[in-house]
Amino acid sequence: MFLYPGGYVNLYYMKKILLLIFCLVILFVVWYVFGPKKESPTIAEDTETILDSEIVREGWVGDDLIGLPFTVPGVEQEIIIAQDIVDYKNGDSVGSVIYLPEHAVRVNTESKDFIVAPFAANTGGSGTFVYLVLYVKEAEKYIQADSFLLGDRIKLEKVSSVSGGVEVVVYDRLPDEPYSAMPTQKKYLSFIIMDGKLQAKTNSNSSNE
Repeated sequence: MFLYPGGYVNLYYMKKILLLIFCLVILFVVWYVFGPKKESPTIAEDTETILDSEIVREGWVGDDLIGLPFTVPGVEQEIIIAQDIVDYKNGDSVGSVIYLPEHAVRVNTESKDFIVAPFAANTGGSGTFVYLVLYVKEAEKYIQADSFLLGDRIKLEKVSSVSGGVEVVVYDRLPDEPYSAMPTQKKYLSFIIMDGKLQAKTNSNSSNE
């Protein structure tokens, strides 16, 4: 007989119970190792799920520029737009470019179809320059038409399509602050598309947050 907190149990039956538990554990391990497995979703399936979800805004245009050329302003280095960071090296010219498709917007004006999209570029130094880039659709293909420097190491919050142009919200620094400081100065910038180029409006509001 075997004493347990609730009373006595016959040792013979206790051995039977332990043997049964052991057999069940062995069967579970065999099934887990050799049994049918559900295949993990592929990257393509994950991407399709994300694109079908409600987090993607209506009228998404970010993918329309993937695979097209982009010339980095200032260094005139051409890269192919991708979803990931693109590194380039051409002689002494080295740098990286990242496309921000979630902020790309479409603008229909001057009887043409435009896409305005931000890009961030590091051209080998310590700066990370954020550009607002204009693409125009010509013969069923988007071509880079213009660009505007928004700032160095700024925080981009929003790009919105408005009649004939775009409005941009960024966080920048005060003129006397170093680039190492966190950008906290909120700025509202407005641009119109005129003659196929980006024209910045002179009036812009800012606030310290």
